[in-house]
Order: sequence, then structure tokens, then C-alpha cells
Amino acid sequence: MRLGLIADKITNRYATKIIAVSKIVENILVSEENVPRTKVRVIYNGIALNEFVNRIDAFNTTDGSRLNPARTIQIGVIARLTELKGIEYTATAFVKFLSIFPNSHLSIVGAKSDSFNEVSRILLSVPESSYGFVEFNTDIPKFLDSLDMLVHVPIAVDIESFGLVYMEALAFGVPSIFTLSGILREIPQIEKYAQIVPYRDSEAIYLAMINFANNSMTQLESFPSQLMSQFGIEEMADLYFDEIYSSLSPY
Repeated sequence: MRLGLIADKITNRYATKIIAVSKIVENILVSEENVPRTKVRVIYNGIALNEFVNRIDAFNTTDGSRLNPARTIQIGVIARLTELKGIEYTATAFVKFLSIFPNSHLSIVGAKSDSFNEVSRILLSVPESSYGFVEFNTDIPKFLDSLDMLVHVPIAVDIESFGLVYMEALAFGVPSIFTLSGILREIPQIEKYAQIVPYRDSEAIYLAMINFANNSMTQLESFPSQLMSQFGIEEMADLYFDEIYSSLSPY
């Protein structure tokens, strides 16, 4: 979209200040769009932290350590159905996982896009009752609370400019399987809080699912509140107001 690129260049040139929602966006602005670093300020996207109270309790299991294969395991995806989000790799992993845990269910929340047909094709090999598509969900905390695990696996480091799904899942405490993209690159020791898998790797996603299923379905560690606090919506709003007020002329 050449007109969009031209508009970007004009905007970047004449803007006095540009907000980047993550350091990845900042780096793209500076290194690829030649924006002076002095123009760019990083302000993270925010979430309503009071709606995402960390769930640290283990799920009930039959023997305290391994999950009963007869139990229904709810697996969720929140992403637009485009190839960039890697949902086809999750679908492939789920088909294999279903052969071990046949009562499992995959719920995909997101608008249909270029990978919808491919994801649908992959899931044709399993019963229709074992998966479902929903284009939009107005209550993400409630949806996360219904899950035993969440999978969010964009296919490259810069696919997510931020990645609200990451932070919502970490804030809520749902066991999560992630690839590293967007804001997740800035979280220290992220492997302590989620299963990290390589890009475009359905086998690694499958093994991470099995690992959660065989270890009582708990988040690895509760995400520290002092780290999460910087992603609150109030913190974001305060920083935006600070930028606005600092730009106002006293005259």
C-alpha cells in the first residue's frame, strides 16, 4: 500500500512526538523508517488489571499429578485467523493432542481471515464437537477463566506490535503456550511464566500441551505483580497525559 507508506513518511517527518507501544515498534520506527530516536517515546498498551486477577490454583486431577484422559480439557486461542498468527500450527497440535485426550475442546476466538480455510481443513479430521469458532468475545476474562490452557503463537518476532493477549493471559494466570513476539521479548525470564515454543512448530506446541496436561495444568509461576503493574490501563493513561501536558506551551 504505497499511499500508506507515503502517509507514514509524511507523518513521521512532521510529528513532534511519536508513541511506540513496545521497543519493537520503536526499533522499526528508528531503523526502518528513519525516525529520529528523540521523537519516539515508548508507552506500553494497558489492560484493566482489576479484571484479570491471577488464578494460581491447580486444576483438580484424579491422582494429584496426572490428568484423567476422560476429563474435558479446554484449550483456547484468541487471534485473528490469519497466517501470521500461526493458528494452523495450533490446530495441527490439537489434532494430535485429541488422540491422547479425546474429550478436549479447542475454542478459537477471532475474525476470519486468510488462514480460516486452512485451519478448518486441518480440523476436518476430528469431530466437529471438539472445536468451535467465535469471531468476537466481549468478556475475555470470563473466556480465560473457562480455559485449561491458552495458545498464542505468532510466526515471527515482529508480528505483534504489542500483544495484549500475552499480558491478559499472564495477568489472569491461565497456563499458556507462547512464541516470542511483541512485548514478550521485553519480559525478563518469560520462560518462568509460560511455555515458550519455536515459531511454526506444531510438534513443540503439542509437547507443551502434553506437559501442561501431565503436570496438573498450573501456570509455571505466578507473574509478579510489580512487573504487571506497568501494564495497567491507569498507568498507560497517566503516561499519555504526561506526554500531552509536557507538549503544551505555557503561552
